[in-house]
Amino acid sequence: MTINGITIKWPVWVLIILLVCVGAYFLAPKFYSGIGKTKKVGLNSWSGFAPEIKQNEGLLYNKESRNAKEFDLKVEFVQIEDRGTAIAALASKEVDAIWTTTDIMSTEVSQGSDLVKIGIAQILMIDRSNGADVIVGDRTIKNVLDAKGKKVAYTPASASHTLLLNWLGSAGLTMNDVISVPVASGMKAAEMFKSHDVPIAVVWSPDDGDCYAGVQGSHELFSTAKAKNIVMDGLIVRKEDLKDKGMREFFKKLCKSWLVANAECNTSDQKKKEAATCFVKSFTGTNEAVVLDGLNKVRLSTYDDNKNFFGLNVTFKGVTGEDLYTRMANIYSTIKDEKGGYLTNNPLPWKQVADESIIEEITDLKGDQSAEPDVVKFTPITPAMEKTMETSVPATAVKVTVNFDINSYALDDDAKTILDREVQPYVKAFSGYRIRVEGNTDKSGNPKQNVKLSFMRAKAVTDYLIETYKFDPNRFTKPIGWGSKNPIYPKEVSEQERASNRRTEISFINE
Repeated sequence: MTINGITIKWPVWVLIILLVCVGAYFLAPKFYSGIGKTKKVGLNSWSGFAPEIKQNEGLLYNKESRNAKEFDLKVEFVQIEDRGTAIAALASKEVDAIWTTTDIMSTEVSQGSDLVKIGIAQILMIDRSNGADVIVGDRTIKNVLDAKGKKVAYTPASASHTLLLNWLGSAGLTMNDVISVPVASGMKAAEMFKSHDVPIAVVWSPDDGDCYAGVQGSHELFSTAKAKNIVMDGLIVRKEDLKDKGMREFFKKLCKSWLVANAECNTSDQKKKEAATCFVKSFTGTNEAVVLDGLNKVRLSTYDDNKNFFGLNVTFKGVTGEDLYTRMANIYSTIKDEKGGYLTNNPLPWKQVADESIIEEITDLKGDQSAEPDVVKFTPITPAMEKTMETSVPATAVKVTVNFDINSYALDDDAKTILDREVQPYVKAFSGYRIRVEGNTDKSGNPKQNVKLSFMRAKAVTDYLIETYKFDPNRFTKPIGWGSKNPIYPKEVSEQERASNRRTEISFINE
């Protein structure tokens, strides 16, 4: 090196140090941008997020909080109620993560959508609705079939819509069979129901209680208290941030904190109360009684719940995130929006919108991190219960045509495929309901023989579901064979009508 004509020779090691420093200056932000900074997470005022807000002692970073002291976590939460605003904030990097609802996520990741352009992945399952979403009906609506041609208030492309689609779909109905009344929220749906503008509404708890009090003879038609596996909330992040060491460390700490908080609230009413109190102080427009009600009507997800959700437990028999996402993507791809397009069009597959690696890296968690059982256990059905449930009006019923050979009750491969495709998903999703399987025949043949044959066919369906999917046998009532006593088409003037009468019905029964 020459300065003013004087040549200075630098030792090689000095040059190496200079190069390393320059490289670190320019490259470190790219690979370690998450280290040391306070990160932001966008959430709406859903009660299920309360446990983590309590960990932070509010929205802003608090050095006296458990997040700071126990998890070395610098995080600030931002209240964002509008979904479009939340997605824009994630895109502009104003926030580093936002909430999602797995069952409707496919409606946001169509080809060319904002979230696809951002490149996102769900890294955490936060909670699962367990009674927080409810379909209410007035006295004229006894079950799902009564919904035909009736007005239904619901919020499109939301958990409410998911619940409604599952209820209708289980009975072979679609949105075309009802008169859609789209509204902005579950609260608005409840208002319309209470003012007698609609006979059916999809609402949020505890608004269902107000509906029952305000409309004489109204009642619950369906809810996630029994259909436990169809509404799940989670956290999504930018995929690019998962490649950053500092950001990965932040996400890992955040998920650890959240899972610990969830586990504590799952086992302590006092912890729930504290979380609700902190949440109401932090989020505008919230009410402590409503938040606490919400916390009591969700399953707050643990570490093992997340392993099951992300398919990391090969023995798990329940509904995974991929199961839910894929099934609802298929359904939402058939539903048109107000502009005449479909709610989702060629959405990304689950593997491209989920990342289980953060969950895989988490260790040493406190509290009861065990998962809920994947198969709900039921008490044995007593003779008195059997008699009542034999004629109980079902919450909903799946009607399928399972073809048998003449005078046979053996299930062939085609019959099993129908049960796998059209029945099993609902039996899994509606995991809190008892099951009644009923066999029906057409008028041909000996009536007494038809009764016996229809019973054996109903039994074959029951046995197949229990043996193949390991459902609790106590969940099923005794199979019923009606023969030709309950035809859909009494006159049977065509082969199509006779075929419709030869059916198996799987009913979902409240105890």
